Amino acid sequence: TKIIDNGFEYILALKLNNEIKEIITANKNIEYQKYDETLSIKEIVCGKKKHIICHSTYKDFTDKASRKSRISKAIDELLKLKEKSYKNHDEMVEKVSKNIFNFKVSKFLKVEYFEKTFEYSKLSINEEFDGIFALETSNLDIPANAALEQYKNLKTIERCFRELKDFLELRPMYHYKNQRVKAHIFICFLS
Repeated sequence: TKIIDNGFEYILALKLNNEIKEIITANKNIEYQKYDETLSIKEIVCGKKKHIICHSTYKDFTDKASRKSRISKAIDELLKLKEKSYKNHDEMVEKVSKNIFNFKVSKFLKVEYFEKTFEYSKLSINEEFDGIFALETSNLDIPANAALEQYKNLKTIERCFRELKDFLELRPMYHYKNQRVKAHIFICFLS
């Protein structure tokens, strides 16, 4: 809100949380427009914000491959854990839960615990949001493709800043106060 209160506009990437998924689902009737060979976009205006929903065929492929790999590795580990003997039920639950957490597959595998063993089963996978990422902007007049182009410019700026800091051999710094961020950038460029 400080950005808007000071008369600035923003473009930012959003996590695909339930709120954004609901917006996407509610606006399924809006067609994607082709941006380039691998990317399609559509815009959805919600009050004083514009959401740019993007579908990348490359990200779609990597999302599916990543999920498949994580599930496969988790199942391999679960099979190993199934063969082990445990001191008690709590130890078994802890090890299995840790495995599920480490591979981030709790949405894809269901585990049932018994006295001395456990069983797992695959859950149905919702691929509806594979390949999707979302941007939000406060500028309602900017076309979706221009907003995406501006956001992509951020990668160039970040790459240049990273190269500058690598050359200077500076370690990452995390600042949360505006004055300290400005001072850090100033010192980096001054160096």
